[in-house]
Amino acid sequence: MRKFEFSIPAEVEQQIRDTAQEVMKDARIQKMLVRNPEIKKQIEDNPYMFKKWLDSAEVCRNCPGLWACHNSPAGYMDSIELNGRTVSSVLRQCRYKDESDALIAHRKRYLICDLSDRELQYDIETTDISHEESRYVDVYMLVKDWIAHQPKMGLYLYGSFGTGKTYLAACITNRLAKQGQKVAFVNVPQFVTRCRNSIGADFNNPDARDYIDTSMERLKRADVVVLDDIGAENTTNWVRDDILLPVLDYRCANEKRTIFTSNLDLDQLEVKLAYNRSGQRDEIKAGRILSRIKALATRVEVNGPDRR
Repeated sequence: MRKFEFSIPAEVEQQIRDTAQEVMKDARIQKMLVRNPEIKKQIEDNPYMFKKWLDSAEVCRNCPGLWACHNSPAGYMDSIELNGRTVSSVLRQCRYKDESDALIAHRKRYLICDLSDRELQYDIETTDISHEESRYVDVYMLVKDWIAHQPKMGLYLYGSFGTGKTYLAACITNRLAKQGQKVAFVNVPQFVTRCRNSIGADFNNPDARDYIDTSMERLKRADVVVLDDIGAENTTNWVRDDILLPVLDYRCANEKRTIFTSNLDLDQLEVKLAYNRSGQRDEIKAGRILSRIKALATRVEVNGPDRR
């Protein structure tokens, strides 16, 4: 076997020594050396690992919050881990990332979650209503009372764009998830798109059917479900009769608490569900959906200025 020998150019060796000396002047490294003198050899052999850690710590030292993080992935910083004589480079969460994770720890209670990390922090108890119009305050108090007493009848929150319907619905599921209940928050148009994309052109694909069946089972059995933006999806017979109706039918029969948000009142929703994309009208099947919604939820109009 041929033996290969490699040599490091003298200027590179000098750069390594210079970097090691620079690293060892740092006060944090000096404290580390006092506690564990043996890492001096590690610094001399791999000073760039330690320099990377020091540079990362300097960048993060004056960070105002996770929103300003430029690291990739955000919320993580380079660190070093000492294990006896072994030193390794690791990624660690910063304190802001720890705080952020703590605020959304209840996410594990969501069987399906179409909420962003920001939306998972919505909380009815910390909502500032001091500058709100009286009509919004009335709805806010109604929702707060609903959370406190959790009646069997859910809520059908409807009104124009941006009036805070999704915000209030997210407050409901966040609060109940923190109390230990299994919840689901589904944006209906997004959910329908995911179901369609999972099937593609192959309606007999078992993996696709498994995704749809599993998702529908979770929507049926969750303690509380939010169906957000219902009526904004593209209506087809399949969406109406094979996705929405079985879920609502089960939840209605089993008195499962269900929250709806929509830009449409119930009359407008019935008209929307009666027509499919081909323009065909089926008032009977649309009426079935509406009868379940009326049995599941109390209508509440949410109006006011656009908050977006």
